[in-house]
Amino acid sequence: MIAGLTLLLAAVTIYLGSVGAAFATLMRLSLRLLAERGSRSSRLGVYLDDPVQLFLPVRAMLGGVHVAVTLLLATVFWLDSAAALVWIVLGTFAFILVFEHLLPYVIVRRNPEAVLDALLPSFDIVARLVWPVLTPFRALLEARRERPAPAPPAVSDEEQSEATAAY
Repeated sequence: MIAGLTLLLAAVTIYLGSVGAAFATLMRLSLRLLAERGSRSSRLGVYLDDPVQLFLPVRAMLGGVHVAVTLLLATVFWLDSAAALVWIVLGTFAFILVFEHLLPYVIVRRNPEAVLDALLPSFDIVARLVWPVLTPFRALLEARRERPAPAPPAVSDEEQSEATAAY
């Protein structure tokens, strides 16, 4: 049972990691420009216009997977000593490194847009299921984004000329 659950968590992590890695890779300016100029899918266009719609559900679901993996390892190692705690932390770290970072980047490195075209239809369904939980966080992000940035301190002409001379 533990092996099956571990396999399921690994598959979910690779899936979510691949979606996140492909989109992060695509967000690099040169690839993004190519995707926007080309015949991009409407799903990809929505996420390119507002990346928070993709990154927020991916990060939230990956956080849940991290908790599940840690709890699974805690049941395997019986958190009864410092050594068990070290094994749980190392195991969780290794799981995240391999299944969330290494394997997804190997999967998406050649053609991130094709990976997104394949994964976004199913991700849309999963993201819609998670959005009711994430709506308050989205509102916090929007409120933070709309808050005006603090004005930089005024610099006098004398200070500016001193800085220019020092440069």
